[in-house]
Amino acid sequence: MPDDVPPPASEPERPDERIEALLSYGPEEFEGDAHLNRLVRVAAAMIGTPIALVSLVGTDRQWFPARIGFDAKHAPRDLAFSGFAIQAPGTALVVEDATKDPRFARNPFVTGEPGLRFYAGAPIVSQEGHALGALCVADTKPRSLTAEQADALLCLADAAAMRLELRRAKRVARGRGRTRPGGPHCPDKASAQKEPGAARQAGIVTLYDVLAVAHSSPTVIWAADASGALTFINQHWQETTGQPNTEALGFGWLEMVHPEDRERVAAEYRKASAECRPYQAEYRLKRAQGGYGWVLDTGAPRPAESGRFLGYVGSVIDITERREAELALARSEAFARSIVGSTADCVKVLDLQGRILFMNEPGLCLMEMDDFAAVEGSDWASLWQEGDDRAMACRAMSEAAQGQTSRFRLHCPTAKGTPKWWDVVVTPMRGANGEVERLLSISRDVTEQHLAEARIHQLAYQDELTGLGNRRFFKERAEQRLAACRPGENFALYCLDLDHFKRVNDTFGHPAGDVLLQEAARRLKSCLADGDVVARMSGDEFTILQTGLDTAEDAERLAQRVVRSLAEPFLIGERLVTVGVSVGVAHGPQDGSTLADLWRRADIALYQAKAAGRNTFRFFQPTLDDVLRREEEMRAGLRSALENAEFELFFQPIVSLESGDVAVFETLLRWRHPREGLISPEEFIPLAEETGLIVPIGEWVLRSACREALKWPEHVRLAVNLSPRQLQSSDLVGTISSVLQDAGLRPERLEVEITETALLQDDEASLAVLHAIRALGVRISLDDFGTGFSSLSHVFRYPFDKLKIDRSFTAGLPDKMEAQALIRAIACMGRDLGIEVVAEGVETETQARSVRALGCTAGQGFLFGRPVAAADVQLGGRGRVQASSGPKRL
Repeated sequence: MPDDVPPPASEPERPDERIEALLSYGPEEFEGDAHLNRLVRVAAAMIGTPIALVSLVGTDRQWFPARIGFDAKHAPRDLAFSGFAIQAPGTALVVEDATKDPRFARNPFVTGEPGLRFYAGAPIVSQEGHALGALCVADTKPRSLTAEQADALLCLADAAAMRLELRRAKRVARGRGRTRPGGPHCPDKASAQKEPGAARQAGIVTLYDVLAVAHSSPTVIWAADASGALTFINQHWQETTGQPNTEALGFGWLEMVHPEDRERVAAEYRKASAECRPYQAEYRLKRAQGGYGWVLDTGAPRPAESGRFLGYVGSVIDITERREAELALARSEAFARSIVGSTADCVKVLDLQGRILFMNEPGLCLMEMDDFAAVEGSDWASLWQEGDDRAMACRAMSEAAQGQTSRFRLHCPTAKGTPKWWDVVVTPMRGANGEVERLLSISRDVTEQHLAEARIHQLAYQDELTGLGNRRFFKERAEQRLAACRPGENFALYCLDLDHFKRVNDTFGHPAGDVLLQEAARRLKSCLADGDVVARMSGDEFTILQTGLDTAEDAERLAQRVVRSLAEPFLIGERLVTVGVSVGVAHGPQDGSTLADLWRRADIALYQAKAAGRNTFRFFQPTLDDVLRREEEMRAGLRSALENAEFELFFQPIVSLESGDVAVFETLLRWRHPREGLISPEEFIPLAEETGLIVPIGEWVLRSACREALKWPEHVRLAVNLSPRQLQSSDLVGTISSVLQDAGLRPERLEVEITETALLQDDEASLAVLHAIRALGVRISLDDFGTGFSSLSHVFRYPFDKLKIDRSFTAGLPDKMEAQALIRAIACMGRDLGIEVVAEGVETETQARSVRALGCTAGQGFLFGRPVAAADVQLGGRGRVQASSGPKRL
């Protein structure tokens, strides 16, 4: 019999030759062949599948003469998996998942009973090279086939071919076989028994052939008798374990089993033998090269034709790699479970339709659920409130299913109705093929943070005493309204001051003054129409913006209503108090189109109302423009002030609340005007910002301050304020680097302070600039923290080293609980984020003790030192600040 493989697929054999060869075996006569049945049982046990069969492929049908786990005896040819297997003799056809293979996806054996998913078939090839069919294994679950298993299946297919050859030889001897020229010749039975070599030459499969196949198999093959004693084992056993085959016979093979597994394996083997049922065990087997490896040992019962149990035929397959992979997977899963179980977040796994497949234990606790069964399989989106919230959740799932990650914050009550806010991330979970198979939802309970942000927003935008908006609220809302005005639309801005309010405070006390302010706010709101904006700016000052006016007379009528309303007596306790109000009005667009212009002109008109005797109102008139002319003079003076060295630096200490030592000096700028004397920065800095002069002035401040800092001890840092205009300068980073290098000051000793307003100009550009400054080694502080709505988001986005709590909150200590709560929250957040927290405006020992108890690490204010000129800065023992001529209040 030639050993050559059949011709390649490009030169297929003639179909009629293969069919004629198949018919010479009498395929319909193999039904119930005991030898073939033993082979399919061995194949099923060796591969670990519930289905194994011999398939012989004819012209229009296929026969299944030997089978296990499969009922049909034959089937139409066009349904044959084996029809593809026979196209490549010498190679096993492997289909890991038939539903994903276009050749088989619509096959009735796949779509219907038995629901095949996995198939592997080794061609059964005749002596002449004709592929007669295949030895097949199959499963209803997707799986793979190792190279060792494929080789073993091919060996069993060779054994099946030998059995077919033997049956054909007997058939020919009985005169029933078909032959063709050049076909097989079968001598008589006696001559075959006399000479094995002659029998082989005659085409009869002998015991020697079967043993040769067994010993050449890359898999351990064994046989046992009815008592369970091993009667045969192939050569691969000794190659694997180092134990001679003769020593393995009987029960000697158990000596190669790991001592910890030996008793269990022996018990399982004895029990299977006693019950005459299939045997399977996984255990550690000694290796010839040392150590142990994991194997799968399977045995199929070997019955006689009478049905009597004769013993086993089986195989031993190395599964070390599989076990190591399973162990690694188990460890990975345990690690993942430990992470999911220990997180404080609610973790859910969803299918692509949004149904909940898994929720971790912490998530059940957060959602106040007693059992996962209550929510298992339910629609995740249905947990959210109908409307925009549910639509957002659905949109997030859709994006995740397309491979994107979504994040949102929504309100969702717990199962028991407890209101909660959640920060939710929905992300795709990909399978081994890279396709999205599941969705992962991680929900963090941010209820406390949300309430804190809401409270901070309220404190930042609402006047606590009157309930009106504050200065920040008015500025943002008014700018929005003005931007929305139509061309030519009339509007008016009103600046109000209560008359004689200080007298009420001095006479009846601050509580009485607070009651008066609250009632004044109520009366103001009663004078306004929907859409008008009103705010308490500070003390007894209020501001109103009115848009959509028809004529200037509309503004006059509102001013009259306000004056009349506030002129009525106020009942304070049991006393009637009369105050009145002065009102200045700027009418737009003729008096200005921007909020800054309107505000300035309304303020000028207010002074005129006060000069007119109070309890009245005045509109802005161009003749009242003296203040504006002064501003223009200041603008002009600013241009020469830098050249004439009219600017001076003052320094105020920032002190460690724990040690009392000076940690930082903040730089403050003053303008010593040749005629008007010392001018506060509140007057000229906005003008410098407006004209752009703040950039060269800021660079002068930075250079001069760095030179002064060289005179201080190394541990004392320097803080310099950056304006919004400077932050937008394209060469700011280069300027800072150059100044530090020229002065010889280490970057670590410099801090730059910015306000939140500076970040609102161009958020992304500001972020890039601050990161570049931080990369130089310079520290960054956020000034007046707590007064802006987006402060928390800025803390997380920007590289801040320090937060300076606005003095308005420190002023409320120690009496106001809201101020305490806010300072405590900011200090706690700073500690968790590794950010230093400084309290501004500390003026008393009581306030110092309060901010320290609330968690602040440093303080700034008149208690520790007033701003002093550079020449007056002295550092005494332990780095405490001193001034040669005493501190000066500026």
